[in-house]
Parts: sequence; structure tokens; C-alpha cells
Amino acid sequence: AHQIHQFASARWLESSAVLSRSFLLRAAPVVDRLEQGRMTMCAETIDPVVEHAERHRVQREVRFRDLTSEDCIPVSPRKQPLCSRQRGAEPQASVVRPPESSARSHVWHAVHIGDESAIHSLVASGSCTASMQDLSGHSVMWHLVAWGHFKLALFMLDTFPFGQEGSSAATEVHPARKDTLLHVLCRSGSFGKEAADLFQRILNGEDCAALLNARDKAGETFLDVAVATPNFWVLRYTLQKYWALLEDVWCKSSSSSSRSEDPLLQRLTTRIGYPAVRPAASLQRVTRHLDLASMLLQDHEGVAPPYADVAFRVAAYGRTPSYCATPAATSKAQDDGEILTVFAHRVVVAGGSPVLFESLQRCQMEQIPGFQGMQACIFRVDSSISVRTWRFVIHYIYGVDVDQEATRLARSAKELLELVRACCMYSLPTPILSFAEASLCNLLSSAPASLALEVFVFAQEYGHERLRALREDAAYWVVRGWHDLLCEGRQVNEPACILSTALGMIEAVLRLRAGGTPQKPSCSRV
Repeated sequence: AHQIHQFASARWLESSAVLSRSFLLRAAPVVDRLEQGRMTMCAETIDPVVEHAERHRVQREVRFRDLTSEDCIPVSPRKQPLCSRQRGAEPQASVVRPPESSARSHVWHAVHIGDESAIHSLVASGSCTASMQDLSGHSVMWHLVAWGHFKLALFMLDTFPFGQEGSSAATEVHPARKDTLLHVLCRSGSFGKEAADLFQRILNGEDCAALLNARDKAGETFLDVAVATPNFWVLRYTLQKYWALLEDVWCKSSSSSSRSEDPLLQRLTTRIGYPAVRPAASLQRVTRHLDLASMLLQDHEGVAPPYADVAFRVAAYGRTPSYCATPAATSKAQDDGEILTVFAHRVVVAGGSPVLFESLQRCQMEQIPGFQGMQACIFRVDSSISVRTWRFVIHYIYGVDVDQEATRLARSAKELLELVRACCMYSLPTPILSFAEASLCNLLSSAPASLALEVFVFAQEYGHERLRALREDAAYWVVRGWHDLLCEGRQVNEPACILSTALGMIEAVLRLRAGGTPQKPSCSRV
């Protein structure tokens, strides 16, 4: 503002010179005609006008010099008043610069253009400090951050740490917009390592709670600005370091003074856009040169399939009793409280799963409870997998037509998650996993937020490369449904770590879309 005032004052003086010059140019032809006798007008009628204009110009120039005696600006040689030039003489620039004004102008010029050598020398000579302010009250540190000179801002922090003599205030606020240095940093279009280091040092400098909750004139915190950018580094760093102080900001809707009433993370996902629909995967049929499906039929006594030598003990929840009555049904399932028994043949199921092959090799034949005189290897399936899901797996391995069962499974996100678990735990055939993953990805948009969280946590812990699409989609719906998840009263273990990892996964997807190199997200990356 001070420089604008100086420039305007200089332009005012120059404009008066231009007016005088214009008047003299208009009066010259009149004087020539008077000298030639072509006009009868007396020269006395023009001379007073010229003299008055010249006197008025001189008075304004004197007043201008009085007003700008402390901060003078050089007048361009081409725009000097005509009265100050002599014919045949080269134009000279008239400059009057007091020493203090010259040094001050040099400081702000170096700050604005980011002249490192000039600022280093000015700091060394004591002519510049981080707390030095312009007429608007903005410090040198503020200008360096606003102009994107983050390396110089770090140099100023090294030279003048917060709380020491010559340092600026970490809580500096713009008088009109009410935003802080964190707001300015989050709006930066080039947020790299230097900006990240500067962000950490400012946030850890003074009164961290005041900076975290400071709102600008629009009612937005720096997190709202980071969401609008979007700046994933700021979001993840703040999540991991200051979850306890900002839990309400992450979990609740924005305040009434903010521009949007939507929760913070919902606005982020809306800006990113919804995940693409995954193409449906078909279940390829196993070569049926052997009629293995008939081996699942019960014998004439209704006890067990013929030659069955393995008994899978599976959880009973979700089972339907209609399978035993159809040719495509599994073998006899005897209800044993909450555990059911599904019979099969070791040589068949071991061929469809290397994990089952290793496990069944070590199994010993045992007496099956509830089946007199029958011995088989007992294999206990993980309790998270229901009997209906396990039967679907057995049917596929035996080559049974599973199209009808697949149609039913494709409408149940819970059973699809069980099928994904079974595929990952027991290394089941790839077509089953592809079918379950694609179908589950397309159901996450309508599934509860708690199920999306369960899917994401499992896919992240398992870390299978084939579950990459499921991790990406689940991360999106976890972030979008985080507010709803907490409104349901769910207790989430390590919420900051889970949410930070999900944001890292979304960032990796966006980098990949933009043609960059994706980075593996982890909770300890920030």
C-alpha cells in the first residue's frame, strides 16, 4: 500500500507536467500566427494563461516534494516536465532517496521477488528481520509464505525462531480475510517438502490449539482449505498428530458459519468423484471330463456322500436347508448347535486349494460325532465364513453349475465379503476371487459404512495384490461414510491410523490417474 501511494503521487506530478506541455503545444501555433501577423488577437490575452499554468504547476511540484520528502520516487526521464528540460540537453532523472527509504524499498523488493542473496545479505547486516512489517501490518514471514518463497521462509525461521527477538508471530492473522499462515500454505499450488517442513514448524511454534481452530472470514479452518485443494499431506499429518484436538472437526458437520454444512470428509470425496463401476467377472467353469458333481449326492441311506473322507466344520449362521434336496446340493449337513458338518473328498478339494492340500496331508482320520461308524479328516473352517458361502466354494471346485447361487451372492455384500475372506485364507481358484471382488466393489456404495470399514481393514491387513481394486473402493467409502459411521455409535480402534491410511490410498489412486508414480500408503508414512 505504501508503494502504491508513492506511485500514485508520482503519477500525479507527471500528469500535471503533461497538461502543461499539452497547453504549450496548443499555444505555440497561436504565437506563430501572431508573429506572422495573420491574426489580430493580442499576445497579452495568451501570456497570462501560460504564466498561470506554469505557476500552478510549480506550486503543485513544491507541495509534492513536501509530502514525499521521506519516501521519494524517481521520475522517469521521458516523463519529465517540459519546463525542466533545456533544448539540446539530454533528459536527466531527478531522484531524491533518503538512505532509510532506499533500504526499506530494497528489502520489500527482495522479499517479493525471492532474491536469496539480497535477503541473506540484508539479514546479515541487520536491515531485515522476520518481524519487519509493511504499512499493512504484514511481516516479512507472511510475504515470503504468500509469495511461495518457502526456502527463504525456512531460512528466516532458522535465523529468527519463534519466541526470540526479531521473530514473527506464528499466529499472525490477515486483518481483512482473517486467515492464518496455515490457510495461506494450504492454498499454495506447489506444496512440496519445503512447504511441508514449514507447515510443521509453524503449527508447532506457538499456541497450537489456536492455530488448529482458527477460522477465516468465511468461517473455514485450514482443514477446509486443504479439503478444497485437496492437500492430502496436510490432512494425513493433522490426523495422526492432532486427532485428539480435532476429533470433533473430523467427526461432525461444519459449523453454521462455514460455506457448507456437509461433513468435512464428505466434501473431500464429493470433490474427488465416485469410483468407477467394476466390470462383472464371470465364473469360468472347471473342465468337466469327470462327473465330480455326482460325488456330492447322498448315498441311498442318506448318511453321507460315497467315499467322503473329509468333514468341514463350518459356522451355521446364514445357512439355508434347501441344498440337500437338489442334485446340485452339497452332502449331508448335520446340525451340531452352531456348527455344521459339510462332507467332501480330500483328493478333489485339495486340487482346488494349495492351503487345503497342505492342511489335509497332516490330518488324521477321526470318528465323526453324530455319524456312527464313519471316519474322516476334520477341518475347521474359519468362523467368519458361513456354511452357505463354503458350500458355494465346494460346488465350484466340484464343477457344479453355480450360476443361480452366484446371482444370489452378488446381491449380498456380507456373503461376498465372506467369499473374499475364504479366497484369501485358503488360496481358492482365481475366478472365485475375481467374481467376489468385482461384485463387492459395486455393492459398497449402498452398503453400510460399517461394512465398508470391515472390508477396508481386512483388505489392508491381508495386503494381497489382487485385492487392490477392493482396497481402493473401500477406502473411498470409508472416508465418505466416516461421519455416518460415528453417528451409528461404532467404536473404531485406531481411528486416526485407519482414516489416514484410507486417505493415502485415495491419494495414490489420484496420482495414478494423473500419470504420477503411486506410493504405497502406510500409517507411519507421515
